[in-house]
Amino acid sequence: MNPRPHVRSLRAGLAVATVASLSFGVASTFLACGGSTAAVATDAGKTSTTRDASTAHDAGTTHDAGTTHDAGKGTSPGTLTDAEVAACASSASAVCALQARCNPAAQLTDYGDGGTCVARQLLSCQDSFLAPANGNSASHTSGCAAAQTGETCADDLDLKPPTACNQVSGPGATGSACTHAAQCSSAFCAIPPQATCGACQPAPSAGASCLALTTCGPTLDCYKGTCIAYTTTVGGPCSSTQACGTGLSCVIAADAGGGTCQTSATTVGAACDPTLETSAGCDTSLGLYCVSKSSLATYRTCQAAVSTGPGTPCGRVNGVDNLCALSVCLKLNDGGDQCVARAADNAACNTVTGPSCISPARCTGTALDGGTSGTCTLPGPSECP
Repeated sequence: MNPRPHVRSLRAGLAVATVASLSFGVASTFLACGGSTAAVATDAGKTSTTRDASTAHDAGTTHDAGTTHDAGKGTSPGTLTDAEVAACASSASAVCALQARCNPAAQLTDYGDGGTCVARQLLSCQDSFLAPANGNSASHTSGCAAAQTGETCADDLDLKPPTACNQVSGPGATGSACTHAAQCSSAFCAIPPQATCGACQPAPSAGASCLALTTCGPTLDCYKGTCIAYTTTVGGPCSSTQACGTGLSCVIAADAGGGTCQTSATTVGAACDPTLETSAGCDTSLGLYCVSKSSLATYRTCQAAVSTGPGTPCGRVNGVDNLCALSVCLKLNDGGDQCVARAADNAACNTVTGPSCISPARCTGTALDGGTSGTCTLPGPSECP
């Protein structure tokens, strides 16, 4: 189990979803207790990463001997103890409050509202406690939830969790089946895209490919198919393959191979560069975008994105960015962009044309048609042989 949430979702800002981002499932970034998965999307900012809503942050390895979960230790096999139920409630509330504080744009897109976020996080946490032979405990989950209340947004979004949220490990040897990181002695469960079951493996290192993974493990994110650590210092190096951390924009001069991380604007009306060639852009996690249409009076200033729902135009519309609520902005066959609602559990999904799933469900079974159409499936112990 991984009690550590991650809320970096929508660092890709208000960009239209790409085939790559949907191929990993829903675009969101954190779980209270569960396994992990990640998706990548990029925008004109060259620095943004969108992570799958079933993502949990594998932050280090701390094995607490004697806490391996026995699904039968509740009132009956397959049930939770009162302490685990309470821990999940605390964790779900902490995770969603953290996302609302640090990345409200993601919460709108991933869940629509805070209540739905809490309900889905509860599902994720409770499922992970029921995973066989996992090293998590109610005290660890509750301790992490308490620590998150004082966590800074920069630390959370840049994969620098509190010590109390370090990933626990379990007894699973390399190669054994898993659905959650806490089942593995390596504290890492390698789950392929469009799957809910994986195998215990060593966590990948920076520079490793994540095209066949749904997470990069401790302190790393999956960016354009590669596991990276974010550049978190102003003036630090960045490029099309090396992203900046939270609150920073990768500013790259025209025709240059790389650039530097500069502080993003955080208020409506602040000056910005929509091309990111001469100065920073806007902090997209706050729902801001840089106006790129020169005919508008607000040209080259940060403005708040407009919330819109399924079936409506999205992305850049007449110079204004529309942010989809509980839906994903996808390109249609006619070239236009439209918000496509997320599919319910057990409903049909498609990793290219949408709809995508609501976290923690994943679009599975896509091999039937070459890797696009599937069914929104909630991860669970029964998913593994």
